[in-house]
Amino acid sequence: MDTYEVIPDILVMGKGLSGGIYPISATVISKKYGGWLRENGFAHISTFGGAEPGCYLASRVLDICSDPKTLAMVRKNAEILGQGFKDLKTRYPFLKEVRQCGLVMGLEYDDPLWAVNMCKALYDNGVWAMIAGFDYSVMQCKPWLYLDPALINEILSRFEKALKICSP
Repeated sequence: MDTYEVIPDILVMGKGLSGGIYPISATVISKKYGGWLRENGFAHISTFGGAEPGCYLASRVLDICSDPKTLAMVRKNAEILGQGFKDLKTRYPFLKEVRQCGLVMGLEYDDPLWAVNMCKALYDNGVWAMIAGFDYSVMQCKPWLYLDPALINEILSRFEKALKICSP
């Protein structure tokens, strides 16, 4: 929402709200569409009540993810990792495009089979990756927040090994 300056009327969040540790989701509704909840909302507060551990965990995840130190580290690591993928793209032209928004990346290949083969080659090199559900020529890259330069170099090294295996 911040990146694209989108202000939704209704936002449904899940999965990442607890860092993937505890099942929790939330729905946030603008005043325009959720104002009625102020008068008669008590009956609509919970489908799966008693998720206090999830609420605590989600609160901590939001604190960590919004911490300026964490955000600065993520931006720096995203830049390093993205540049590393762009450098590999110059040496392996069948890696057609590197799409990036922070640490969320899509790596597009000339052919869907190369993306599938890359997922297998990466798996064989200890890196889990998957195809984008809407475009089989794109492989998703979504590393965790806590990367460091040594781990980024290791990921890029294993990625290059997989590219060599898959080179046409």
